[in-house]
Amino acid sequence: MVGNTLPPRDRLRPLVDSLLIIGTDLDRRQASERVARCAAKLVDARSAILQLAWPHFGVMDLVGYGLRPEECRGCSRRPEFQHLVDQVVLSGRPMGHRNLICVPLHLREEFHGLLCVQGKRGGFTGSDQQTLAAYGPAATMALHNACLYEHQLRRRHWSQSAAELTHVLLGEVEREQALRLVTRRLREVSGAACGVLFLRDPDEPDTGILHAVDGLGMEHMSGTRVPVQSLTAKVLESGRGIVTADLTSAPGYEPVPAWRAALAPLGLAMLLPLTTEEETIGVLFAGWLRGSPDESMAAQEISLVGMFANQAALAVRQTRAQEWRAALRVAGDRDRMARVLREVVLRRLHQIGADLRDVVPLSRRPEVRGRILGAVEDLDDTIRCVRSTIFQLHERQTRWATLRSNLDAEVRAARDAFGITPDLTLDPAVDALPLDTQRELATGVHEAFGVAFERWTPRRVDVVLTCERDRVRMAVSYAEPPTPVHAERDRPTGLDELAARARRLGGTCTAVTNRGGTTIQWEVPVG
Repeated sequence: MVGNTLPPRDRLRPLVDSLLIIGTDLDRRQASERVARCAAKLVDARSAILQLAWPHFGVMDLVGYGLRPEECRGCSRRPEFQHLVDQVVLSGRPMGHRNLICVPLHLREEFHGLLCVQGKRGGFTGSDQQTLAAYGPAATMALHNACLYEHQLRRRHWSQSAAELTHVLLGEVEREQALRLVTRRLREVSGAACGVLFLRDPDEPDTGILHAVDGLGMEHMSGTRVPVQSLTAKVLESGRGIVTADLTSAPGYEPVPAWRAALAPLGLAMLLPLTTEEETIGVLFAGWLRGSPDESMAAQEISLVGMFANQAALAVRQTRAQEWRAALRVAGDRDRMARVLREVVLRRLHQIGADLRDVVPLSRRPEVRGRILGAVEDLDDTIRCVRSTIFQLHERQTRWATLRSNLDAEVRAARDAFGITPDLTLDPAVDALPLDTQRELATGVHEAFGVAFERWTPRRVDVVLTCERDRVRMAVSYAEPPTPVHAERDRPTGLDELAARARRLGGTCTAVTNRGGTTIQWEVPVG
């Protein structure tokens, strides 16, 4: 009814049938299509256009009957159509003329769209307008129920997926498998066209790795290293997410060239931070096709997408914890191996060497004494190799504390493996060095000790760290044993690795040998 006006009696039966039919659909898309189809048939129209606007549910839709999608969009842009629509919106009443009728869809005095019919042979009448006016409120309620059902169902899918992810991530998981599960579930419940997880590389903070790329045919990009730039850099620096309704026109949008064409169809996009207690470790990217039904709904679900970003961060934390526990187990095994080598194997080798030396004077044959002395020298070489192995097996700190504590651990490792304690001298300024430089220094000292102890046990080892303006210097000096070693033949292989590390950091590494011993000079820029 419109006011006190009823549709003509001959229209009441079809109207009632239509109202019964449209009330049976819970699927929003099907309900919209049926509302448009029933409206056209009620008044013998050739086509119908339904414009929906349910901001609360994130629904902004255009549905047609008797028209292809492109025809539907074209009709809605025609000047005469737009003029009539503006009049209906302003007045809040059904309006029309011989070729077109528009009925507003209201629920509790809130405007939620328009239902328009067109193309009746012979033209529309006032009776047709009355029939559609009576049909409108019931159609609006049916559409509201369908939107409400879809909204609740979507929220339930979000909750179920989040609960499933939490259950999986609380157990033992493999990182790539967990991250792929996050992006796959995100796309399933949100309708996103693409999902990507970007994790910054802590060893090379200017770059990161793409993980779990899903959608837009870009799955082959998983595992690719890319620079930290554009919108991703903003999120990592600020720790705050970026949501844009049109990705390609967002300020600062500069995608990797290989992605530009693939990302062009996206409208709504979200870049949300993956945060831990200490830092932002990565970014979750999700994008929706421009104009897709899911795009407007996803715009209302930013917090739910953020929940998946938190799940991805949980996955990374969980796998890191697993790796830490595994490293502890490996370190424990290495310590046990080192202890057996030190307390059993070395003791037996020393005893065998001593016994052989006692036998040398008992032999009268020079060739026998020579072979025994050769065996003793081989034992000494074996002992040196075992000591070097003990040093390499010693547990190194896998969690960073301070430069001093890590260097103290290296000194203790050398003492336990070789029986001598290196002397360590630190410039107080090293405590103010950037964390990355401190890590490199601790690793450099470890490698320098490996060089010093690689083929012999030196009489003493001295380590000096100094800072001068924008450079830091490390000097590791060790006095060789009384019996000289041919430098070229016995050049330690670890020296090449130490020099390569210095060059990678923009510094230099030299080794100077003289009568007193050998000094390794290692110099790198700060920062």
